[in-house]
Amino acid sequence: MNDYDPRFSKTIEILVSKSGSLKALAKISGRDPFSFYRSADLSNLDLSQQDLTGLNFEGADLRFCNLADIRYDSGAFNGCIVDDANSHIKDQYEFYASDVEKFKTEEILLHCRVRPNIIDQFIEPFDMTLREFSKFSEVGLNSLRKARVGSVVAMETAKRIFLSLRRMVYDPNQGLNEDWCGKFEQPHVDFLVGGNNAPWASITRERFNRLILLRQIRRELVRERRPDQPELPYRDTPETLAFVEESLLSLRELGVDATY
Repeated sequence: MNDYDPRFSKTIEILVSKSGSLKALAKISGRDPFSFYRSADLSNLDLSQQDLTGLNFEGADLRFCNLADIRYDSGAFNGCIVDDANSHIKDQYEFYASDVEKFKTEEILLHCRVRPNIIDQFIEPFDMTLREFSKFSEVGLNSLRKARVGSVVAMETAKRIFLSLRRMVYDPNQGLNEDWCGKFEQPHVDFLVGGNNAPWASITRERFNRLILLRQIRRELVRERRPDQPELPYRDTPETLAFVEESLLSLRELGVDATY
């Protein structure tokens, strides 16, 4: 019975396990439980009453699953595929703390909404008041009050908030457990365009990636015209980049090579 490739030992351990718990099986795998089920085919499974906290299901197929009475982190199922009966487990917060932290706020003007009360969830275990967190994060108290209830805030504000929360959550001296860190890593942010008398509107990850690409194209166009200016000295608005996109599409219709 031991004549098998040792590379598949974890797979065999999962297959012979009597546990039906997704959490337990992810831990048996030895891989990161948080991302273990991303893009997995979990359709038609009975997951009722399972504790799925600390797991993320982006890209997973959960159609026709029994998800009754499950425990899960807010945002854990955003980006997965579900049938209409389970659509309530998803919400509009598509972006992660890491997306905010890596976003170059000096290049594109965007705003966002942070999941309501998520700030309180992470500062309460540290017995920290909002005023104390304001000093710790160097974010104005009024801006924090707006962020904590899901009002629109500048991306720079959200970036400071999440970078500060990350320092707290992943402080090795705090000893926060794996599930708690998993809660932090779930998507908690809704990226927005609008303002200046225009209504705020959520954007998808696909549209966000397109804005990043258009900014790069715009930078290259400027470099061609002004090689002495390696970087754009200002940030673009989504409206400006939409105009760039329309111009490129018009050029393609005229037969001009404007591939992007």
